[in-house]
Amino acid sequence: MLARVANLAFHYTANPAHRELADQALGYLARPEVARRFNTGGVLLADWERARDPLHVTVVGARTEPVSRALLDTALREPASYKRVELWDPAEGPLPHADVSFPPRSRPAAYLCTAGRCSAPADTAEALKARLRRATLDSAHAVR
Repeated sequence: MLARVANLAFHYTANPAHRELADQALGYLARPEVARRFNTGGVLLADWERARDPLHVTVVGARTEPVSRALLDTALREPASYKRVELWDPAEGPLPHADVSFPPRSRPAAYLCTAGRCSAPADTAEALKARLRRATLDSAHAVR
């Protein structure tokens, strides 16, 4: 669990100390005398997550906007276990790990981001749900 939480903390903050902690935890789990004591499923899951970026959803809009809240709720309800969900209100300053930039808009929108690039904006919860379903299906096919 430490490896998984530290890895996800790295994705939210870009703090290299979190990545180092995740790597140390995985290194500990890989030692033969330790590996025999743990269920391999959890260790394999931590290693799988360490090797890829999480599903990344950023909602851009004022925190007080009902549409922002609906988009955020939709992203948080996505059943993916490995995800990074953020609400960015430009009036509050930059995100802790601002690895992508977003165009100025007059209304809230949600973006699915990977490898420093983001999707076109989703303006409604229904549009975001559809994008999340496609992203989940695409990642399921990539694992096979």
